[in-house]
Amino acid sequence: MSKLDAFKKKLMLDEITFYSLCGEADRKKILNEADMSFDDFRRLSLLTDYLELNALHKFIWDMHKHKLNKIAARWPAKAVA
Repeated sequence: MSKLDAFKKKLMLDEITFYSLCGEADRKKILNEADMSFDDFRRLSLLTDYLELNALHKFIWDMHKHKLNKIAARWPAKAVA
């Protein structure tokens, strides 16, 4: 079994586990069918990490990390002491 096939299988198992615990709104946010705020991203990322659903955690980051770049671009630069 290739690494990609193994990842897809693990992702499917992680999704089944997580989607049985979370609501429909979170599923839609993860699958990019509904808007995900930074707070949603952080919450879902922390939950999947805590539950050791590594494939789903990676999937969330891959699907939504571009949003973090847009948010970070709006933050003021920190002053160097």
